[in-house]
Amino acid sequence: MPQAGWYHDPAGRGYRWWDGSTWTRRVVRAAEGAAPTLPGPRAGAAGAQRHRPPRAGTGAAAPAGFVPAAIALLVAGGAVLLVIGAVQPWVRAAAPVAASVTRLGTDARAVWLIMLSGVIVALEAGRWLQRHRPSRAGAVGALLASAGTAAVGVVSFVHLAAGVAHLPGATGAVTRSAGAGVPLTAAGCVAVLSGAVAGALHPVG
Repeated sequence: MPQAGWYHDPAGRGYRWWDGSTWTRRVVRAAEGAAPTLPGPRAGAAGAQRHRPPRAGTGAAAPAGFVPAAIALLVAGGAVLLVIGAVQPWVRAAAPVAASVTRLGTDARAVWLIMLSGVIVALEAGRWLQRHRPSRAGAVGALLASAGTAAVGVVSFVHLAAGVAHLPGATGAVTRSAGAGVPLTAAGCVAVLSGAVAGALHPVG
């Protein structure tokens, strides 16, 4: 964790004071290209330290910009998995004599809600990348979306599996298995949920 000092404000407002453990509300705007000597947290007090802001690209300022970007990319990646998983096979059924049957996620009407949720969450993650910080309100929304998506996914899978419990012309038991869309959708839910929690807890959100 970087030591206390002035660093580039993750919100893009100039320089913000990092007290060694969290960001404070002290913000100083600097002219473009300038690297002024900035006051410490107690300006004018005896023995107050002065720090110059670090140069762009130094490792000390990396946590301020890298973490929000990683969170946004995690949420965006999860949203993409939700959309891809929805159009993949969810249930495969086979039985003696009868032809095998495959059901896509989109064969269940409710799965379209998963695709819509994925698009909305991806757009929100894009806003985080543009602003260089997560939105707490957006993180809560993504958290609710991931929970709702998981519920819709379970109900849809059960519905699709029940629809192929009996195959026309089958002379034996029907064997059913989950398709690739199920683990992809599950991974998307986990990624969105993890990113949403991290975004809600991030100190600069």
